Order: sequence, then structure tokens, then C-alpha cells
Amino acid sequence: MGDDLKFVDSEMGGVPSTAPSSVAPTGRGPVGQADMAESTSSSMGFLKTAKHPVVCCFHLGFKLAALITFIFSGIIFSNFIVNFVVTTVFLAFDFWTVKNVTGRLLVGMRWWNDIKEDGTSEWIFESLTDERQINSTDKNVFWAGLWLWPVAWVVFLFVEIFRLQFTYLPIPIMGLILAGSNTIGYWKCSKDAKDKVRQWAQHNAVRAVVGSVI
Repeated sequence: MGDDLKFVDSEMGGVPSTAPSSVAPTGRGPVGQADMAESTSSSMGFLKTAKHPVVCCFHLGFKLAALITFIFSGIIFSNFIVNFVVTTVFLAFDFWTVKNVTGRLLVGMRWWNDIKEDGTSEWIFESLTDERQINSTDKNVFWAGLWLWPVAWVVFLFVEIFRLQFTYLPIPIMGLILAGSNTIGYWKCSKDAKDKVRQWAQHNAVRAVVGSVI
């Protein structure tokens, strides 16, 4: 693999009986702010064990932005063309980020198409040999986002068909094509990773046998 892969109840005493009853916090005071901060912290707590938490956020962030733009298109944009362009931009950002950044940093994999001098093309799939270098949280976030992303666009595709909203079909089709490309690419990288692990194990086994004989 390339060098760039070496590598993402207190009691209130003395209160008169005429004192007004306490009012429950509404969430706008300090108590409500603390509860909100605690809720946000707990919801993002799984990233505390990630080696690349920022990369994990980008891995999911563009997906979330594309979904919000598409689902709430009627509220955010009144023009279909604007909605299509903005959603496509988020989809393109997500595709590029997953293909070139998050796959390499989170799971030590990358894929691309190499155009040779004779004009022929070759698909290249690379992966780390030693998976112990990969953080388990990084790996779970990456694969969950990768596999669920095309499934989401398949669902939206059928929803738009059942609603007879054929005008919006190009968006889920585009999302499915881009998401499917990354899914297929990294699936083949995963096969390459399994082959490398198998070869590495066989090589170490042979060395151990030879070492014991010698």
C-alpha cells in the first residue's frame, strides 16, 4: 500500500408557610441548559472512544445534510431546481469525502481507477494488512454509514414512486448511484483486506514452523 496509507431534595428549612410554591424549570434557565448540554454530551458520547472523531462527524455530516435538504425541500426551498442542486452538492461532497478521506483514515482502505498510458483503466483496491491499527469505533461508524446510505436512497426511491412524484426521482437515483459506488468499492477493499490477513497469517505460520525446526 502507498505510504500515505500508513497510517479517522435539598430541604428548605425556615421557609414560611406563605412562601410561593416552586416553579418547575422550563429548560430556559441554568438547569435547562445543563440538561440540554448533558443530553448532547451523552448523544455524542460514543465518539469519545473514536481515534478520529472529527472525521467520523464529516463521514455522517454530509449524509445528514443531504437528507435534511431532500426531506424538507418543500420548507427550505420552493424551487425544485434549487433543491436538486443543493442536495446534489451535498451528495457529491459526501461521495468525495468517503472515497478519499474517511475510508483511508477510519478503516485504512481506499479505491480508485488508474488510467494507464495505453488508455486502459484498472480498478485498484487497497487496505491495511494489520487491522489492529484500526480503531473499533471508527470502523463501526464508517461501515454503518456506508451500508445504510444506499439503503436510505432505495427507500426514498420507492416512496417517490408510490407518491407518483416522478419529478423528484432524479435525486434518490443520484444518491443511490453515488452511495452504491462507494459501497461496492469498499466492499472489494474489504475482500482485499481479508486476503491480506489470510496471507499474513499463513506467512507467520510458516515462519513459526521453520523457526521451530531450525
